[in-house]
Amino acid sequence: MTDQSEIIALQRDLLRYSLSPRLERLAKRCEPVWEKRHQRDQILSIWLRRIPHSRLIYATDTGGIQVSANVYEHELAEANIGQDLSQRPYFDDEVAEDGLSLSRVYISSATKRPCITAVRPVHRGDQLLGYLAVDFELRDLPLLQTTVTPTNRWQQISGDPAIQTQVMMQRRNNSAIDCRIGDVMAIIDELICERGIFHAKLHFSSLRATLWLMGDPYRYRIHVIEEIMDPSVCMAYTRRAYPTPALVKRDEVSLVLDRFVELRFADPRFYLRSGSLNIMNGLVGLKF
Repeated sequence: MTDQSEIIALQRDLLRYSLSPRLERLAKRCEPVWEKRHQRDQILSIWLRRIPHSRLIYATDTGGIQVSANVYEHELAEANIGQDLSQRPYFDDEVAEDGLSLSRVYISSATKRPCITAVRPVHRGDQLLGYLAVDFELRDLPLLQTTVTPTNRWQQISGDPAIQTQVMMQRRNNSAIDCRIGDVMAIIDELICERGIFHAKLHFSSLRATLWLMGDPYRYRIHVIEEIMDPSVCMAYTRRAYPTPALVKRDEVSLVLDRFVELRFADPRFYLRSGSLNIMNGLVGLKF
């Protein structure tokens, strides 16, 4: 499974499956003493330790007004009793009248970290008494060890609207790269196809190239115009076989670079300022 929405849905289902029976039992324990705050808060304190990875538990009435202390592992903080939580993300979302609800992931106002809240209604017969809410920091949860796979579908990402409105007022001036653009593209092709560069970005207007190397992907290299126009720069990179997992085929690299040249000279006003190619995920970036 590699789709982002599918992975998130599965993670939420597993979390709901894990929490649901515990919070159902807690709701049953709280129901007889719901109106007796101190007894109810003591039950919440005991059960906080029985709910793995939880940081905070509290209770609200049916309108989202907090009726318990903030129950932490080693503290009952009563200052929050009476605060209106009805506009918090976990009450903004639709709360199930029976069973467990999970909020969307949101940034905690207290910790400034991504967190999620489980909400469980408490009933006495057919009467809804209120809700139990349990907060979890996302970093604490034992989520599946999986990562979204880069998408292959076509996506267009628009740039800054302020820049778009000024496009027709600009005019391209020949840069040093423009004067030797064929040589520069041949060098970039050599670096990508033979020298282990998997991501290259050419800045035509600011006269530099930024390169990412397969063997050292966390640090990029910047070459100024004098370096990137000199074919001997290729000697600074060890020869390396073209990567098998690359989405861009080896013979397609030159086609992309040729298109950069076309776009650079396509129009005196609407022209390519920088272009990038990542052969591993097939991403082409264009800035006009």
